[in-house]
Amino acid sequence: MKSFIDFISEQNRADLYHGTPFDNLHSILRSGKIKASDNGHVSLSRDKKYVESGHGDEAYFNLNHETLKHHHKIIPTDWHMGGSVKGKHHEDGMQDVKSRRSESEESVKGHIPLKHVKELVVQSKHYNELVGPKTDYEKDIEAEPDMAWLYKGNTYKDRLQRVKKFHSALKKHGIKLTVKDYRG
Repeated sequence: MKSFIDFISEQNRADLYHGTPFDNLHSILRSGKIKASDNGHVSLSRDKKYVESGHGDEAYFNLNHETLKHHHKIIPTDWHMGGSVKGKHHEDGMQDVKSRRSESEESVKGHIPLKHVKELVVQSKHYNELVGPKTDYEKDIEAEPDMAWLYKGNTYKDRLQRVKKFHSALKKHGIKLTVKDYRG
């Protein structure tokens, strides 16, 4: 059985995760930071299975807890779904009355620079759409070269350019990319 000190030490070393919709990745990578929400905080989870369980996020960042805690104050939260902790309501108003599970969260005030990110995990279906073969839409655009001005930014060549920028931004920030299947 773990001692309380071992439990606390393990929690302080555990990786932290931040889920995001796939469409937000470009702006996060371009800005070089995970931006705080309207409440001024970035919400993180210590539970990788929770992040991968299906909350609409097609990608998530795996953050290094050790480097993050030296530059930001990490505020632990144990949000009980369908209720609140010590009478306080969760800032995001998350409620799932059916779930009744405890979601161990952390919160960081302000933006998180990407230097604290170790890995970006992207659902394979979304990544494959990004790097996959030409779509019928893209083939139609190529078949109508005189109408290309209408489709600026939506050609296969444009998509390949976005993929190149995506990978170059990951490399610039030293972030490992993992593509895998999970619910999200």
